[in-house]
Amino acid sequence: MGWKDAGFWVLPLCAVMGDLGWNGDDIEILGNNGYQQSMFDEAPCAKLAIISALSVGLISAAPPPKAPGNGVLCLGTFIYFVEKTGTQCRAGEDPEFQARVASYARRFDDYIVRNSGGDPAALAKFKQSQNLTSEDQDYLCKGDVARSYDIFKANSADALDSAVDELLARDGPPSFGDCV
Repeated sequence: MGWKDAGFWVLPLCAVMGDLGWNGDDIEILGNNGYQQSMFDEAPCAKLAIISALSVGLISAAPPPKAPGNGVLCLGTFIYFVEKTGTQCRAGEDPEFQARVASYARRFDDYIVRNSGGDPAALAKFKQSQNLTSEDQDYLCKGDVARSYDIFKANSADALDSAVDELLARDGPPSFGDCV
């Protein structure tokens, strides 16, 4: 692979190195020893390009710190559906789990209202927009919504507590984020 194949940014990078007076010998650690032609020797510039690209890739692979509120609406929607499935489709089953989910739902309610201007009507509008006000038993008790209940129930209480605690730890504008 030559420098021309490595991307548009290699030429300016190699040119800057050339402007600084570097030649193939100066960067032989990046290229094959013995290259003494010009700054645009393919091996040194290509290897510099590869090393630079890999560095950028590794840096971007680290998860960025999430902005406060990022993902709150997404996980909150799941919590609300799990709560509704429990009360309407599985009443009396799993009382400890359902109580824990209900407490999560109230925490999400408080967070969303507090971080959306303090108007409970905004929360009601959000829930309606997500079809959380549905009374359709087939919708709530079968299919994906019912499976969500089982998936959440299969997780440990500690794992769910930690996820909710971490997500709601810092105030910020609630958003769906990159959840799901």
